[in-house]
Order: sequence, then C-alpha cells, then structure tokens
Amino acid sequence: ERCEVDVQSFLLSQQPALKPVTDSLAPAQRKKAVAEQARWQARRAVLLEWLERANTWQQFVDFWAIDWDYADHIGPDGRPVFDTDWQSFRIRRGKGRVDPLVLTAECRYAQPGRYQIAARVTDVFGNDGISLVDVEVGQ
Repeated sequence: ERCEVDVQSFLLSQQPALKPVTDSLAPAQRKKAVAEQARWQARRAVLLEWLERANTWQQFVDFWAIDWDYADHIGPDGRPVFDTDWQSFRIRRGKGRVDPLVLTAECRYAQPGRYQIAARVTDVFGNDGISLVDVEVGQ
C-alpha cells in the first residue's frame, strides 16, 4: 500500500556524476569520459529492461523488516532506533530461482496502548526507506 514507482526519479538516483565530453578535454580525459558515458548508457538500458518486466511493486522489494514498537527504542541522540522484530527477504537459490517474499506480517500486543510501527524496505537496487504507522491497540 502507498507504494509508487517514479521511473525517471529512480533512473536519476542511479546515474553517476558524469563528466561532460567536450573538446577542451585532454585525449586521455576525453577517452575516460566517453567510456563512463557508455557504461552508464549500458547500465541504464539494463535498468529500463528490468523496469519494463516488473509488473507489480512487489518485484522491487528485496528485503523488508518491521519494528512493532518503533517509538519505544530511543538512541543516545534522542531519535528512534529501528529494532527488527520481523523480517522477510528474497532468498536466491540459483540462476532464476528465488524464494518469494512474505508480504504479510502480524503482531499481537500484550498490552493495550498506542504503538508506532516502522517498516523498513530495501529495494532490489539497494535503496531503502522507512515508513511509519501509528496504531491504537484496544483492550
């Protein structure tokens, strides 16, 4: 839920800082800049091919973990610390063989109260993020 893939932003996030190829570059610098541009174009083509084959957002997720009581773990800097209580990740068994992710998780709280759940997701390209949800557990 609430997962959106912005292909252009994603591609920009993957693109390395490339030196422009100009006439003012020395021959060795020009050769290096051209090679870097070519490597990026090849990588971009691979990424675009993968993106075209992906038909659901779940295909982007490589790993995800949940901290069922995120707000309860505070570090020395006063900020919450993610403490993994549950996780699921793809297990690669060989070429083209991957165990699927578990996409549902449950928790039963011992006490009623207000809890903050944090889900940390890492995508297949190594990017990660955290999403927070506040829940009220009744009696």
